[in-house]
Amino acid sequence: MEYPEVLRIEFSGGVAQKPRVLIRIDDRRCEIRTERWIHFLSLLAYRRLTQPMGGWVTLDDVRRLVRFSKLPLHSIGKYLLSHSTDLPSPFESFLSRHLELNTHGPYALYLQPDQIKTNSALLEQFIAWAYVPKSSEDRNWDFQWETVDTALSSFEYTSAQHALTNLIASEENSDPNTRLSVAWAYIYLCRIELECGRNPAMLTTATSRALELIRSLPNTHEKNLLASYIAAIQALSKAGADGFESQVQTHITESIQILAKVPIASSDKLTLLGGRYYQRAYEKTRRGDQAAAADDFKLSQKFYSRLKDTDEPRKILHDSGILEGSTLQYGIIRRVVEAEAASDEDLMDYAALLCDPTVSRLLMVNVATWIAKSFIQAGQLDQALEFVRDSIRRYTLLHDTLHYRSLIGMENDLLHRLGQDTKPQK
Repeated sequence: MEYPEVLRIEFSGGVAQKPRVLIRIDDRRCEIRTERWIHFLSLLAYRRLTQPMGGWVTLDDVRRLVRFSKLPLHSIGKYLLSHSTDLPSPFESFLSRHLELNTHGPYALYLQPDQIKTNSALLEQFIAWAYVPKSSEDRNWDFQWETVDTALSSFEYTSAQHALTNLIASEENSDPNTRLSVAWAYIYLCRIELECGRNPAMLTTATSRALELIRSLPNTHEKNLLASYIAAIQALSKAGADGFESQVQTHITESIQILAKVPIASSDKLTLLGGRYYQRAYEKTRRGDQAAAADDFKLSQKFYSRLKDTDEPRKILHDSGILEGSTLQYGIIRRVVEAEAASDEDLMDYAALLCDPTVSRLLMVNVATWIAKSFIQAGQLDQALEFVRDSIRRYTLLHDTLHYRSLIGMENDLLHRLGQDTKPQK
């Protein structure tokens, strides 16, 4: 796709230490020659291409650039805002459309990755050269987040929870530039609670604390993304519960409206939009409003389908294979509402996803619980018991999750209804 506006970073003679930063607007080109701005925009471009959350850069990040390292932290934002008017007119105009400059940060380029043209290897070398090495505190912070990611990817929720708690304890009272990261840590705790259901009070506390942290921060797009995620978690915490339909709809609508303030269609934004429309479709299906639910489901699939075109890292957690898995799950939810059993075609689709190693096991155990419910609703108790027992064996690694405990509960209930021994199966 050919974009009318492009940011280009070239390297004179192929030397990483000599970047040139240019913009192209239609057929016009303009180059920036101020060294600090070359460093700043190169870092923004690098982050946009390689880092989560659309490439956000804090004041601390900017200060670690050699050309900014001698400036006091409070002076960096003032410099960027005041000196932007000294740039060539086309560049100033370009930045006004694609960069939200302020005195406090964080900053990000509102460009699609395809709008940034550069030699990625040389850009990476330049950033390594221009960046002051991390302190031991910075490295410890990164290590703790890596510990969280590793634990979550292997469903070791207790380890992830401990790492997040340590991370919060070590950083919560530090300077404002870490508040967003601490808020993310609280939200990850919320997500663990949604999946495991161990301590509902912790969910409320962590959500409230995350909101407190971001309220005092400037109105940036990352802040809006986080606020939308908080509203989504509030909606998910009441999903499917009788008597809370109005609250759920309010939180879903709030989440979607906040996302309208985020211009970049990143994988994080697409994940949140897809999830909220899918949840809205689910709530309407529960109430029997199938026609309205179908419209929301189509919107959810529209956003999920666009995820395959975004290979950037992400901070909003979503299950791999979400498009195919949510399509199958939605069809089975409709069968549960209509008291129908999952069809042979449904089971074939389920088996096909099981064979795909890229599809999340967490997503599949969720689908499995709905298939089991469909057999129960249709009165096919023997088939339900057989399927539930197979699922319990298959998803042992997910024993900490609500979905897995739901399968255990179904097994006990089915054994009781069928008049069989209720001792756990070995």
